[in-house]
Amino acid sequence: MKKIIISGAAVLLNVSVFAQSPKAHRTTTESTSVSVSSSDHDYSVVANFDAPKADKLKKLLIQRLGNPNKTRENNYEWSLNNSYTVTLKSGKLIIDLNKDKTTAEIIKTFERLGRDVQPALESKI
Repeated sequence: MKKIIISGAAVLLNVSVFAQSPKAHRTTTESTSVSVSSSDHDYSVVANFDAPKADKLKKLLIQRLGNPNKTRENNYEWSLNNSYTVTLKSGKLIIDLNKDKTTAEIIKTFERLGRDVQPALESKI
């Protein structure tokens, strides 16, 4: 009987010592992913990121490609005929380049741009 009482007391003591406090803790996480794909005919980049970082990418895209062709609220699009389309939304970047319908210079510009997306997203806001 003593063993049962001592075991019960030990369990209660452990529960009270290791119990979580009722305070709520909020954790903010940053999530970034960048996928780059290149073949003989196509080049693409898809990036998902926290929405506040969209301004950094917008500045980078304007530096490299000029002002967007289309703007609607927080959606921006750069395009040239059927050779490329770049879409920037809050939290997402999509770059599609058709290598068959563009010049070597534009391909190099997009490859440099693709390499610069990840560092731009990793830097502090």
